[in-house]
Amino acid sequence: MGVRDSLWVVVAVSWLCLQAQVLHSQEGLVCNSSDSKALLDLMSNLESPIPIDGWGLNESANCCDWLGVVCNSSSSLGLSNGPSSSGIVVELVLASKKLAGNLLDSIGKLDQLRFLNLFHNLLVSTLPKSLLHLPNLQVLDLSYNEFSGPVPESANLPSSLQNLSLVTNSLTGEISEDIFTLGQLVQLSLQENSLSGPLGSGISNLMELVQLDISTNRFLGSIPDVFQKMKKLQHFIAQSNGFMGPIPSSSSNLPSLTFLNLRSNSLTGRIGLNCSALSSLVSLDLGTNNFSSPVPEDLPNCQQLQNVNLARNKFTTPIPQSFRNFSSLFYLSITNSSLSNLSSALGILQHCKNLTVLVLTWNYLDEELPSDASLSFPKLKVLIIAYGRLRGSMPQWVRGCTRLRLLDLSWNCLGGTIPAWIGDFQSLFLSGLIEQLVCGQDPKRDYQIA
Repeated sequence: MGVRDSLWVVVAVSWLCLQAQVLHSQEGLVCNSSDSKALLDLMSNLESPIPIDGWGLNESANCCDWLGVVCNSSSSLGLSNGPSSSGIVVELVLASKKLAGNLLDSIGKLDQLRFLNLFHNLLVSTLPKSLLHLPNLQVLDLSYNEFSGPVPESANLPSSLQNLSLVTNSLTGEISEDIFTLGQLVQLSLQENSLSGPLGSGISNLMELVQLDISTNRFLGSIPDVFQKMKKLQHFIAQSNGFMGPIPSSSSNLPSLTFLNLRSNSLTGRIGLNCSALSSLVSLDLGTNNFSSPVPEDLPNCQQLQNVNLARNKFTTPIPQSFRNFSSLFYLSITNSSLSNLSSALGILQHCKNLTVLVLTWNYLDEELPSDASLSFPKLKVLIIAYGRLRGSMPQWVRGCTRLRLLDLSWNCLGGTIPAWIGDFQSLFLSGLIEQLVCGQDPKRDYQIA
């Protein structure tokens, strides 16, 4: 399960658990005329090739019976106007219905709406201001549509909002400062848009935030060093932007942080993490930046850390001896990072008892591929040490990697033949190996040995 979906699972499970109660409670409810008109106005401007049960002038006049609509009684909502059997729309879920068109301001008339999910449709134009004024809204998901333009200024977003997802649209401009006033916000997902400008320091006001994903946008400047207030933050994902400067120290001192992804920016300086504080960190991705520093020795002290990507930086030291104690390490990629001393690196990393994926491509130029038969990687499934012009031959220690599924030693200067014991592997994919490995020869063929 991906990082981006984890919190939505919690929301979905909670929502499903409520449905039995909701369906029972809305038996006998008759949709109030104001909500019914708002929904019909909304759909009058939208088209869908998929029939939506119950909707339309020729269908049931009771909108509480329409697909995707959930009503509560006015009395259960504490509303005194209208009979107790009056149904008030509190949820609207029309995800993946191929709805096309733009949202009208009439949606803002559903003033008791708590949950709005229009995920994965073909909705266009700008976000209507009325949508962002719904006073009781808790969950808003407009992901995977074609909305464009800025998030409206002075949106006066509802303070009750807990989950805001605008993923994969074409939104532009800076993050509205109004978003930083949402003190109950748990998840903010803005990835895969064209948002730009700096990330404002007001982000620190979101003290209930658990997941922050602003990846694949056009943000610039430094990441503000204001995370010390965000004591519940677990996922911070800001990959594929234009952020510069160092990693903010406050983000490196959060015990709650589980996933930190700052890949593909222009971050500089040393990689300084306080692993004694990062007690929950599981995944660290700092690849494709401009760090110039020693390989961080402190990483093994992040006792839950399993996945590490440090690729495409410039490291000034080899893999440190401290990695011998990196018992939690599962995945390590440090490609194209000016590393040297492969023999030492493998001697150290063999002590990482859970290491399963090791990628060291574009390093160790012109070194000897170690042949020490005592090297042992019992759990290794993927080994990639390509594009290094390494000398030597297929090492005997690879034979002991009995779980190996992918071996890539392409674009090296290895000699000899592929040893017969390679056939002992039950299912091994050899990438870029030919029977006689010649320095400088383009590996044109891949072989499957099963």
